[in-house]
Amino acid sequence: LVNEDLDEPAFSEPITKMRITFEQRPFNWTIDVDNPHRIRCRDVFEAIYNSFNQQLTLGELWRLPDRCACEDAFRIRTLVLKSSQMERSLGWKRVDALLHHTIFHGLTMNPDSEGEWVLNLGAP
Repeated sequence: LVNEDLDEPAFSEPITKMRITFEQRPFNWTIDVDNPHRIRCRDVFEAIYNSFNQQLTLGELWRLPDRCACEDAFRIRTLVLKSSQMERSLGWKRVDALLHHTIFHGLTMNPDSEGEWVLNLGAP
């Protein structure tokens, strides 16, 4: 997407707050997006990126179902980065727990919670 597309409103109505949920067992993460003027596509993508760029907490590390696969995802992610040494020192992040299911498949409305959206990710 180009900057002009990213700066387009994410909704036809002037929405200033939205909640996105993502569930991949054993994790259930919430992503809050807000812009006091109007939520843009850029705001949504940046909030998703920032959420998955967070380090895993100790509790999340203990709940990882497949630590070897997470280690592989971490190793691959840090190998391709220019600042790989610094990135490795930060440890595993939420994105590593996705086990390569990182392709954006869109957002769908949560039928169980009005005003809440569900993040859909898949494998490449």
